[in-house]
Amino acid sequence: MYNAAVDIFKLINDLNLKRGTYTITGGAVLQAYGLRDANDIDILVLPKVYREFRLSGWPEQETATGRIVLVKGIYEMGRDWNFPMCSFTAKVTDLIKSSDIINSIPFVSLEEVLRWKKSLKRRKDLLDIKLISDYLMPKPLGIEPLLYVTNLDKAIAFYTEVLGFKLGDLSPNSENPTYTSIFAGDSKMVLALKRAVKKKFIRNGLGGSGAQFFLPVKNVDDSYVKIKRKIKVENIVDDIRNKHRGYREFTISDPDAYLLTFYTILP
Repeated sequence: MYNAAVDIFKLINDLNLKRGTYTITGGAVLQAYGLRDANDIDILVLPKVYREFRLSGWPEQETATGRIVLVKGIYEMGRDWNFPMCSFTAKVTDLIKSSDIINSIPFVSLEEVLRWKKSLKRRKDLLDIKLISDYLMPKPLGIEPLLYVTNLDKAIAFYTEVLGFKLGDLSPNSENPTYTSIFAGDSKMVLALKRAVKKKFIRNGLGGSGAQFFLPVKNVDDSYVKIKRKIKVENIVDDIRNKHRGYREFTISDPDAYLLTFYTILP
């Protein structure tokens, strides 16, 4: 079994394979991306390279998946990526051309490894499928809601004077703005004047049509007292109270009927 403490890239370079004649596949691809340690190093090579290593003394044997490969220590070298036990097949030349280069070494793309593992679906493949799928899933750094408002000045006043948000840049200019950003801690929202948006982007009910934002605060009771002083009674949608799911919260509406729920998690 491969020792994860050993540099996988050094082990591959030790074979002195020429670029364009090979690519790395299997668990070694996952290790190269830092997803998990590999048990061995699977290499796909062109037929001439396979023949050279076989003639140099690497023993040939059949794997559990029915492939004929060369095996020596932690290395397993094959000249095809076809698996009789399932419908998966791929050309080695195509895999080499489309490889991802990591530390100057070609690796079969994670997308291709995922396709291969989904086809095999052995017990050991299931965890890898999840690891790769999670890695390939886009991960936004944050969410910045855009709210269409009917009166930008009024919306700015509400969020800055009532809720304590900080005002960002006014666009396209400060004299006649149609867009702006507002900030509170790590939270950011964009306010856009409804009439400034092209009609094709505005659908019936846009603005206050069921949109609700949850804002965590350190002390929800303190926030409630401060905000309640600055808004009309009709803007309090749900008075402060403990919820069964372990939150203490209250909900208000802004001038465009968007709902904002302030909450603190109960101890």
